[in-house]
Amino acid sequence: MLTGSMLLVPAIMFVQGESGAGHDRWLTMAFGSMALFVLVATRLSGYIARVDDQAGQLREQAERDDLTGLPNRRQFERLAARAAADGPCQVVMLDLAGF
Repeated sequence: MLTGSMLLVPAIMFVQGESGAGHDRWLTMAFGSMALFVLVATRLSGYIARVDDQAGQLREQAERDDLTGLPNRRQFERLAARAAADGPCQVVMLDLAGF
């Protein structure tokens, strides 16, 4: 919907250029604004993809131990809650105090 509304102005300029005086000027402005819109949309989609990748990396860092790469307590609790919701389960914990 946002994309369509942003292309409304160049479309109106294109129609007005076809029907009115100053045909070349209106068409040039319409095509220029459409090209600008495509460039901005392409840049924005790349930015969104980059932010999404960074969010995935942060999520991964928040759920794994930096040294070993193993799941940390946060991820263990999330996975244990999911397993308990699916049905009966058993959990064995080893406490390595002072390790």
